[in-house]
Amino acid sequence: MEADFEKNLSPEEYLQCGICNQQGTRPKLLRCLHTFCEECLQTKCKDQCIKCPTCDQLTEGDVGSLKDNILVANIRSKLEKQQEIRQSLQLVCGVCKASSFADFLCLLCDKFFCFNCFQNHEILLKNHRNQTEPVEKLKTLSSADFLKVLRRPKNLFCKNHEEEEEQISAYCITCSICLCLNCVVLEHKEHTYQSIKKRPSHGGESWSRPSPV
Repeated sequence: MEADFEKNLSPEEYLQCGICNQQGTRPKLLRCLHTFCEECLQTKCKDQCIKCPTCDQLTEGDVGSLKDNILVANIRSKLEKQQEIRQSLQLVCGVCKASSFADFLCLLCDKFFCFNCFQNHEILLKNHRNQTEPVEKLKTLSSADFLKVLRRPKNLFCKNHEEEEEQISAYCITCSICLCLNCVVLEHKEHTYQSIKKRPSHGGESWSRPSPV
């Protein structure tokens, strides 16, 4: 995806089906990782073995057995959100509904807020504070920049210490849950745990309480 954008392909061009050159529905993924819309493949491929129109590699099975390309579908959904923002002159606040127009979009909640509801939202959910964008700014972004905003890393906060905005930093292997540093020190210091940067795995390097001398 990144490489294609660097070649000056817009996201819309990247999502085009290689057969009809349109953003069709139900993008299907072939074994070679090329993607085409289901309707085009149904029309073009009648056999139990599908020949890729781009590279000629064969994929066994019929079109109905192919998996959806979730990545392409997800990007398409985000671009539809952008079109909603661009085309609507008066987006409605997701809290006040018809009583107020939207001024902000919370990227974590995927919900629009008017100015008053946005202030209350930030007070109640401090960890969402840096994950909101003004609607007027989003209207001016290119498709590629809009996707970058939605792809911005989101902080993960400990459920037990959200008010203190404690970020998750460790994984307790004993309890199979994610922890912040406070949880490790106060409640899980006798357990085996490891840095959240290392995916929990059997036999992997881990931390545990010091052995008695």
